[in-house]
Amino acid sequence: MTVRVAIDIDEDLKAQLDELAKGREGTAADLIVEAVRSYLGKAEAYRDYVQVGLDDVAAGRVHDLAEVEAHFARKSASRSVG
Repeated sequence: MTVRVAIDIDEDLKAQLDELAKGREGTAADLIVEAVRSYLGKAEAYRDYVQVGLDDVAAGRVHDLAEVEAHFARKSASRSVG
């Protein structure tokens, strides 16, 4: 099932969408739906990524600042040796 949603955009944006859509043999509405789907997919992936971090914190899988600094100092030193 689809529902109709109305948005207000300026004339320049509408012209850009129309031009891009013409080159893709679609409509401005098709591009907007594609953009919203892409945004929502990325937002969901980000939310999942953050949840992994929160789960790590809750489980105690964390490092203090000194450990993190030491880790990156070792990595940096190993790169400059070669």
